[in-house]
Amino acid sequence: MLVRSNCSCVKFSVTTDASLDLETENVICNTCGDVVTGISAFAKNSMKISGDVIKKPKRAFSFKCVACNKNSEVSFINHKACGKNCQTPSECMFKITESMRTAIEICQKNDEKRDSRTEEVNSDMP
Repeated sequence: MLVRSNCSCVKFSVTTDASLDLETENVICNTCGDVVTGISAFAKNSMKISGDVIKKPKRAFSFKCVACNKNSEVSFINHKACGKNCQTPSECMFKITESMRTAIEICQKNDEKRDSRTEEVNSDMP
């Protein structure tokens, strides 16, 4: 959304393109990344409604953990679903279907094979 700017990147104009960061509720300049101040709640709500927001990139096979209530990428350790960045893997609980479980296990095996092949190729190089 085009807003009146007080950023350092604006020298010859008084406006800049900015988006709303949903996590912090701050308006961020799309040119330089500075926080733009003085934006009304109405303008922020307009950004939300129009979809002019900054979203975190989503990871494949990310689900909400029932135990810690955070989104985490799921992997299987000893046939148990665990969050990759989870601090307490014994308490992780994910509600996923059996077909999704199979897809995650297949993808995880393919990743392991690719990593081992990459290591072999890199070890062969002088």
